[in-house]
Amino acid sequence: MKDKTIKEIESTVGLSRSVIYKLKDDKVFDALNMKLKTNERARLVFDDNDINNLWLIKFYKDMGYTHKQIRELFENPNFDRTADLNKQISYLENQVEYYQKLLKVAKDIVDIGVTPATLKRGMPDDITYSQMLDIVYLIGASCPDENNEVAKEFFNEDKCKSILDTIDKINDCRNSGNSAESDAVQKYVSELQSELSGYLSDSNYAFHSFALGFSSGTEASKDIDNYFGEGTSEYIYQACDYHYRNRNDSTSFDRILAETLTQIIILASKNNPPESSVVQEEIKKLYDYFWAMKFINENDRKQAMSSMIINAVVLNPEIKRVGQQAVDMIASYCKKALEKFFSDISGNGS
Repeated sequence: MKDKTIKEIESTVGLSRSVIYKLKDDKVFDALNMKLKTNERARLVFDDNDINNLWLIKFYKDMGYTHKQIRELFENPNFDRTADLNKQISYLENQVEYYQKLLKVAKDIVDIGVTPATLKRGMPDDITYSQMLDIVYLIGASCPDENNEVAKEFFNEDKCKSILDTIDKINDCRNSGNSAESDAVQKYVSELQSELSGYLSDSNYAFHSFALGFSSGTEASKDIDNYFGEGTSEYIYQACDYHYRNRNDSTSFDRILAETLTQIIILASKNNPPESSVVQEEIKKLYDYFWAMKFINENDRKQAMSSMIINAVVLNPEIKRVGQQAVDMIASYCKKALEKFFSDISGNGS
């Protein structure tokens, strides 16, 4: 077969001229024992064996390896390529999950107008970007979707009228000069949460995530302000936020969530791995309770559970008191436990 020029390699292999020369300068070709040739015009050409090696190099580059790492793969005959590749596969799988979440958040930003910047005002000052993405994901999941059959069934004409009537009562309180924290307003916020419980469950966490959709700048806030008057949505958000942060009674779901988190922290402190049966039993409790949240479909259940737990961890004053490192460690531990749980039920065909 005729030797190929760099121009032909660019179109067939997908490595640019500059990358090829950089690979040469970084001695990657030397590590693969490639004896590069030139044509009569003193330009590099590649035979069949070279092209096979270029495909291999392209693969490792696409897997995220640097030129130095690729060189080391082939320079050291004792290098465990399988183990190293498995490590890189794990890294890419985490990246895939991250970018899937990022894509979902981007769609939510387009659809409902909720952005990390919008939410920052309602969150701890030390919340991380990754944690914020988790929370935005949950908000996007809790907002009614016109293509969601469960949402369409729940938000029927009577239900929507009842919800709007409750919002109207909250707005009347606002027009009468009542603060968002007043007992009169909080009474109607409780009614609003009750109205939505059939869709969100009785969870305060889910209600708070849903209410963040009222925050100034979202699509929902524009609709509410157009209907009830400028500033109504922000007032409702403040009332719901106060309701969330000052309720003394915990709902059944939130008690389960708090108790489960406490138990997981205890198990982690005793060096139980996230995949251990005792930890997985606690995750199973959460999974069973998440079925009450009608807005979460099966495909989103893993991410929604992760987001809900992250939300709970971030806002937990006891965990925060220990420090940000504790928040990150507990969040990471819970995510690993969730990954194991969903891997198992997926393997069982559940």
